[in-house]
Amino acid sequence: MLQLHWSRPRRLASLLAAILLLTTIGLGGSGSQKPLWADEPAPAAAEKAAPEKAAEEKAAEERAALSQLRHRVDELIEAAAIGPLAPLCSDHDFVRRVSLDLTGVIPTPARVREFLADERVDKRERLIDELVSSPEFARHMAVLLDVALLERRTAKHIPVPSWEQYLFESIAADKPLDQLFRELIVGDRLGAETQPATKFLTSREAEPHAVTRGIGRLAFGMDLQCAQCHDHPLVDDYYQSDYHGLYAFLHRTSLLAAAKGNKLSERADGEANFTSVFTGDGRQWVLPQLPKGKTLLSEPTFAAGEEYTTKPDKTVAGVPKHSRREALAQLLGESRQFQRNVANRIWALVFGRGIVDPLDYHHTDNPPQNPALLNLLADQVRERRFDLRGMIRELVATRTYQRACDAPRPETVNFADIAARAERLAGRLEAALAAVEPLQKSAAAANEAWEQALTHNEAVAVQLPELQKGVTAAKEKHEQAVAAQKTAAETLARVQDQAAALAAAASQTEAAAAKLADDKELAAAAATVRSKSDAVAATVPAAMSAVSGAEAATAAAVKAVAEAEAAVAKAVESRVPAEKLAALEQARLAAVAQWTAAKHEHQAIATQLETCRTAAEYVSANESDPATAEARWQSLVEAWTIAGQIAPLKPLTPEQLAASGMRATGMLAPQIAAVEAKLDKAPPEPLKAAAEEAKPKLKAKLVQQELLNQLRGTVRQFVTHYGGLPGEDFQATVNQALFVGNSTLVAGWLNPAGDNLAQRLAASEDPAAVADELYVSVLSRHPKQDEKQAIAEVLADAGETRQERLGELIWALLSSTEFRFNH
Repeated sequence: MLQLHWSRPRRLASLLAAILLLTTIGLGGSGSQKPLWADEPAPAAAEKAAPEKAAEEKAAEERAALSQLRHRVDELIEAAAIGPLAPLCSDHDFVRRVSLDLTGVIPTPARVREFLADERVDKRERLIDELVSSPEFARHMAVLLDVALLERRTAKHIPVPSWEQYLFESIAADKPLDQLFRELIVGDRLGAETQPATKFLTSREAEPHAVTRGIGRLAFGMDLQCAQCHDHPLVDDYYQSDYHGLYAFLHRTSLLAAAKGNKLSERADGEANFTSVFTGDGRQWVLPQLPKGKTLLSEPTFAAGEEYTTKPDKTVAGVPKHSRREALAQLLGESRQFQRNVANRIWALVFGRGIVDPLDYHHTDNPPQNPALLNLLADQVRERRFDLRGMIRELVATRTYQRACDAPRPETVNFADIAARAERLAGRLEAALAAVEPLQKSAAAANEAWEQALTHNEAVAVQLPELQKGVTAAKEKHEQAVAAQKTAAETLARVQDQAAALAAAASQTEAAAAKLADDKELAAAAATVRSKSDAVAATVPAAMSAVSGAEAATAAAVKAVAEAEAAVAKAVESRVPAEKLAALEQARLAAVAQWTAAKHEHQAIATQLETCRTAAEYVSANESDPATAEARWQSLVEAWTIAGQIAPLKPLTPEQLAASGMRATGMLAPQIAAVEAKLDKAPPEPLKAAAEEAKPKLKAKLVQQELLNQLRGTVRQFVTHYGGLPGEDFQATVNQALFVGNSTLVAGWLNPAGDNLAQRLAASEDPAAVADELYVSVLSRHPKQDEKQAIAEVLADAGETRQERLGELIWALLSSTEFRFNH
């Protein structure tokens, strides 16, 4: 409970503290301090059973039958339940819960009163359909996606409004989640309209390791960071090859700082490799591979110089004709691990906790709480084509979602039935364990066959460059030998021509000298020519020998080229062909999936059996050891909550808390009205051009889109104090208490103005009416009798301090545990 200002009058502080305490009792706000459970009727059950409701109930049942997913979810949850199932929550809990989960803000007082007064049996389904179809849904989902994808990183490179508008438009247009992820990975290659999507990569500076870790966690639910330098020390099936297989898709990408803004650049070459810092083992040529999924076994090749659509340089981002990043994006939707991760994250978005928890630790030793449920949801995600809106609609329509968050009373629990269930589970556990070992061996064998083939091909891939160098060197020597042979042949021909010419010349000069016997000069010249002829003739054998040698060298070079090419061909031929690799990989994935499913089934039964044992320990300790009994009881309640038998308490996100505080105090409505007035005064072109019948819907959409901008400053203050990521353990802090108690922002909400809550309360003299307006506005429920009495006492002698006390009352409820949590 938050502390009040010291300066407040002691009596007033005591009464406000009492109100704070009242709002923390039985957070379901059922109107009774005793929670509703299995032995009590659900709210308004008698009314719903009235004869005049029969036809309406039948019609509602027929409509519900059209949607099977919600029923299948409930069947799987209830079949696995150990112990009691909470009843459906009250209507006021439901209207608050579903409004927060689907629109990110508590309902208006008018919506609360209208819903509570509605007697139609299908009013919950009607409300779900209305909210999930609203532009508020798109705004809230855009906020959730922003936090999940950027993890509250400082804004960089892409302006925040552009990014938020991209997310909002994506949700509003029902963009499939696999398409959204594809755009996040390769948005710059898909056109200007998806350019804001690159913020996912640029917020991580497109640093390949940071992006690998981000995609591993957010797309595949696997935090592979500790497998970057070695196999994961704590997770048996997170390998260094898993990390670098994903990294191989991404390591060619970088961020280019250009004059017109930072752009993603990608190389067309470069291979990933790794060596374990522990063992020294590794791979020199890592193929791109999805975590627990397919490998990119073949890629297109291009002639040297033709690899790029846009060749990179210092100022131009590279755009290869074949993008590994794009290949990753294209493979994503068919990845079973991606489908399971998306299903798990949607479940966590609705229920506050994943079926696999933590969300980014999917591995064989961290089983799904309910394996069959996760398989069902993954199948549905694929079959429904990654439809976020449709999946959420079905989940919030389940009984599981609509259960009360109150723990049962021990006397309502059938412990004998739990004990009988334990006996049956023990037999199932033994059978499930027996099924695991042979499947594990099959998985190991299939994995070994795959690894051997992959290792062999990687070894060939490492050898091929050297063998190709040998072919190149042999061809160069062959070219040199051919050139030398040509030179030798040309030399021989020249010498032979010279020798023949000189021989003819010598014969002719000698004949002339014989006729002119007395001409001593001619005789000397004939002798000289003959000498030269003999000398040149003497070089012919050497030239002929050189030609023979050159011909031999050329033949040897031809043989060397053939041998080098044969070595390359032999290496290429020795590779395991892509078709066989694909078959080995498919067999491996199937075998591992079967083993994992069997292991998870065994672990799920073990978890159920552990719940049974905890129940038995509670019964045993209940009479003699109250402290142990209390601890076991809390463990049971936690187990029932995790199993979906009790609705969880979920702390509001900073964004929900900010928007809900504004709505509760009446400060959100003026913001919306101002945005609407702005659109009316200066409508954007799309609104002006729209048909009259389409304008209201488009305007509502534009209002919610603009609210992302209008609320950013207020939300930022709440993020500063209540920051963190959804799903993290909640722990209230002193700074949070000081912020609520002392911030000028919250204090301003408490001052009467316009039609805000403080003004509405001030206008009423009836303490009961004040209490009702206060509780409906802030907590979405009518006050209980003791709460009305407490407020009447606060206002009884207020006098001139009445307005101050009204502000204190609003502050007390805003500070309460009940307001801080979604229940």
